[in-house]
Amino acid sequence: MASPDEIMAEVRAAMANGDLQEASKLLKVASAKWKAEPEFAVRHGGVLEQLGDFKGALKIYRKVLSKFPERQDACERAAQCALKSGKHRLAEKLFSRAIGMGMDLDSATVGIAQSYSARSRYHEAWQKAITQYESGDCKSRELYDLLKELSPIVGSSVPKLDEFDSAILPDEPSTVRRSGGFEENNEKYGVGTVEAMAGIARDELVLDDSALSELLSPEGDTTRGDTGLGIDLSNLDSSSIQKPPEVTQFIDSTSEGKSQPEEGDDPFADWPET
Repeated sequence: MASPDEIMAEVRAAMANGDLQEASKLLKVASAKWKAEPEFAVRHGGVLEQLGDFKGALKIYRKVLSKFPERQDACERAAQCALKSGKHRLAEKLFSRAIGMGMDLDSATVGIAQSYSARSRYHEAWQKAITQYESGDCKSRELYDLLKELSPIVGSSVPKLDEFDSAILPDEPSTVRRSGGFEENNEKYGVGTVEAMAGIARDELVLDDSALSELLSPEGDTTRGDTGLGIDLSNLDSSSIQKPPEVTQFIDSTSEGKSQPEEGDDPFADWPET
């Protein structure tokens, strides 16, 4: 007798091979055998959706909800299947129920508005969608697209979409300007040091007048790790780059080299007597 894990392995293999019919048969048997586990039935409904059998998937999802009313995924999928199979009133009820389970409010509103629109209740659909769209600061792309469809029907304009927070960012970061040199610098100066990041040692930068100009010029010495910053210093006199002053070691007054008062000397001898 196959275990649930073995059944799921066979289902995944069938779907990987594109055999949705075989996956559907396996999940149907599994959901009938393990009725206390709704996962098989939910997955079966998902396969039927891929096959275009929205009525069959809706029937399965409603059975799941009758035994496991807390399944939000089953409720959301049932609402979508009801909408696609022409059961618009049922779709409206299921979307409203899914909202109470935690479904995204924008997505649920789109579903309810579509159920209104399918029944030629365009103004109700517009009002439902525009209220939610504006309450979300006009940032929902799916509500915006729906409103664009309804706009010529109801004769109203759509508020501009705020794409500041909804912009699609690239998956990979863009190529940075520095192209290399880190590995060599790490080996030369030590991993994580300022010298390794800059590509040049502090003493070399400060004490060598030409090093700073080479580093910052557009044609800087790229052998230092591609650290040329492309700054034009043609008007900067190299003589103005001053070397740091030598630091004189501080000598404590108690250390050797400071004159100490001789014993017997009264530091208050010249004070007037009271």
